[in-house]
Amino acid sequence: MSTSADYYEILGIARDASGDEVKRAYRRLAIKWHPDQNPDNPEAEVRFKACAEAYEVLSDPERRAIYDRHGHAGLRGVGRLGRTPRQHGSAGPAARLPRRDPRVRGVAGA
Repeated sequence: MSTSADYYEILGIARDASGDEVKRAYRRLAIKWHPDQNPDNPEAEVRFKACAEAYEVLSDPERRAIYDRHGHAGLRGVGRLGRTPRQHGSAGPAARLPRRDPRVRGVAGA
């Protein structure tokens, strides 16, 4: 699930909230909106998942910095572990560069 609502608003905290404040806000809302606590309320599950998503981002300093800088758009390019595909070792744009002609000798020993 990916929400477009502001993660700070979802948790009801200020943008300069500490890690402990983020955790407290998440725990409070997770208990309030947990589907087991609200079995007849379909909105509770949606809110619970939104709180979990917000906590997942804001509790990780690296992902939080990306979110603060670029919002949701910045997180779309970040994998589950907070790494871009390039950091995982994919060749990325370098794979699309033309290969050197093996007949041409260069300093690099082509």
